[in-house]
Amino acid sequence: MVVLMKKVLKEYDRMCDLFGTSTCPTVRKPIKDCIEENRLLFRFVVDPQDRRPVDYWTDAKFVTYLTLDVEKREAFAAKQKKGKVLKTNKPLVRVLPLLEALRNTRYCEIRELIVYDVLMDHSDLMSLAAITAKGTYKLEIIELINCFIDAKGLEVFVPTLNSTHSLSTLILDFNEGKFLTFGRFGDDGCHVLCEGLMQCKWLITLSVRFCDLHKQSGLWLGNLICETPIRELYVDGNSLEAEGAIALLYQLSEAANQEGIERADAERAKIEAALAAKNAKTRRVDLDAPPDDPPPQPANASNVGDGELVEMNTNAAIGGKKKKASKLPPSGPQISILHMSENAINPLGRGGSFAPVRAMQLLRSYVSNLQESFLS
Repeated sequence: MVVLMKKVLKEYDRMCDLFGTSTCPTVRKPIKDCIEENRLLFRFVVDPQDRRPVDYWTDAKFVTYLTLDVEKREAFAAKQKKGKVLKTNKPLVRVLPLLEALRNTRYCEIRELIVYDVLMDHSDLMSLAAITAKGTYKLEIIELINCFIDAKGLEVFVPTLNSTHSLSTLILDFNEGKFLTFGRFGDDGCHVLCEGLMQCKWLITLSVRFCDLHKQSGLWLGNLICETPIRELYVDGNSLEAEGAIALLYQLSEAANQEGIERADAERAKIEAALAAKNAKTRRVDLDAPPDDPPPQPANASNVGDGELVEMNTNAAIGGKKKKASKLPPSGPQISILHMSENAINPLGRGGSFAPVRAMQLLRSYVSNLQESFLS
C-alpha cells in the first residue's frame, strides 16, 4: 500500500509540473497521511481555496470613503492596502493532473471524487470520462460543484456513466454561470444530462441545484426519473416555475398510476393461474374410458442404463450452480425525496394562479410515495 500511494503522489507532482498547474493541498495531505498510516485513500477532494480574500469595510469606513473627494478617496484606499503584502500569482489548480495520475498508476480504489470551485474544461471532462468508461474504477460518488460545466462537456462525460456499475450519487450543483459567456449548464445541459443517463441503471441520487434550469427541464427530468432507478432528486434554486413543476410531477403521477395498474393486473393473473392449476389437479376420471397411451420415449433413451442416467443427473446438478449476479435497483417512479425549493412556484408565472394549484394536486396524488418534499 505504501509503495502504491508513494507512486500516486510522485505521479501527481509530475503531472502538475507537466501541465503547469499548482498542487492542491487537499490532495497531497491525505495521500501523505495514507503513506504514514499504511492504508489506501478512497476519497479524493480537490478544494484549492486559492481565491483572493475580499476585504470588507465596516460601515464607518465606507461612510468616510464616500464623504471624501476623488483625490482623497484614492489616498484613503491606498492607505488601507499599505500594510498588506500581496502574494505572487501562482498557477491555478486543475483536476486533470490528479485524473491522469490515477490513470497512469492504475489506481482503481477511488470511491469518491469531490471537486469544489475548479474550472473543468473539455480536457478535464475527457480525462474523467476515460475513467468512468473503463468500468474498472469503483467510483460511487461524483461531486462537481461550481466547476463551470456546460452542455458540450456533458456530452463527453455523461454517456460514460452507463458503464459504471457502482456509481450511486451524481452532484452537479452551482454550475449555472449566469454572468459568464462559458460554463453555463442551463436547459441545454439538462437535456444532454437526461438523454445520457436514460440507460443508467445504478444511479440513486441526482442533484442539479442552482444550474439555471427552466420549465422545459421539468419534462426531461420527469422522463428520466420514470425510466431510471433515481430515488432522490434535488433541483433547488432554479427557475422551473409552476409549469415546470407540473411537467415533472405529471410524469411521476402518470407513471405511478400505470405501475399500479400493471401490478394489479399481474396479481390478478397470478391468482387466475393458481386457480387454473388447482382445477387441473381435481379433474374427473372416467372409469369406462380406455387407458391412456404411454408417453413416447426419445430414441437414445433406451440405450442409456440407469447408472448412466444417475451419473448424468449428478453431474448436471454439480455443474449447474451459477454465481448470482448483483441485483439492479428497481426502475420506474420510485422517487422518495424531492427538493424543489426556490423555483418560483407561485401565481406570478405564466400559468397564473391556477398553475400552483395544479402542481399541488399532482403532488398530493403522488405524496404517498414521498418521504421528503420541499416546494417553493
